Amino acid sequence: MLCSLIVLLSACSENSTPRSKFDSSIEEQDLVAKITTNDFHLDNTSGTNYSIHSKISLSQESDADRIVYEVAIDATKITMNDLVVSFSLDPKIMQDFNTFSLFTSSGGNDRAIDIDSNGPSKSAIHSRAYIIEKNKLDSKFKEYYKNIYVKITYTNNGKRTSQYYNIQGVPSSQLEKYINMYIR
Repeated sequence: MLCSLIVLLSACSENSTPRSKFDSSIEEQDLVAKITTNDFHLDNTSGTNYSIHSKISLSQESDADRIVYEVAIDATKITMNDLVVSFSLDPKIMQDFNTFSLFTSSGGNDRAIDIDSNGPSKSAIHSRAYIIEKNKLDSKFKEYYKNIYVKITYTNNGKRTSQYYNIQGVPSSQLEKYINMYIR
C-alpha cells in the first residue's frame, strides 16, 4: 500500500503563475547528496529572511495509522517567488514506514507558490503523511523520527536561491504516547 500524500500550501492563489520546470528525481538526488555529506544548517531558526519549523502528528484512520510531517515557512522578510519546499526523513527509519521513498516536494504543483510578508500569502506549509509500520518500531525510530532534512528554493529579485536545513520536528503529545506504546 502506498502512503498518502497531503500537500497544503497556503500560498496558492488564482493569480499565481505556472510553475517553472521542475524535476522531482533531480530534487530528490540533490537532497540525498546533502544528507550523505551532512551539508546542512543545523538549527530551527532558519535563514534571516524567513522562519522554518515543523510539526509531527498522528492520524489514525480506518485503513492505517499515519505520521504526518508538516514543514512551514513563515515570518518572511522578503518576497519568495516560485517557492519549493522539499523534505526527506532520516534514512535510518525507512523500514518503519510503508513507503518506497521518504522524500516529498511541493515542486510538483501546477502553480508556482509566491509568499510575501506584505502580500496576501504570507506563509507556506508542505506536509506528507507516512503509513507507520507500528510492529516494526524500535528505539532507533524514537531516536531519529524527528530528524527532517529540508531544502527551500525560491526566487527573490531575479536570483534563484536554495538553502538546506536539518531541523527537529516537534511531535504532538498524542504521537509521543502512540510511539511509546509500540516501542519494542
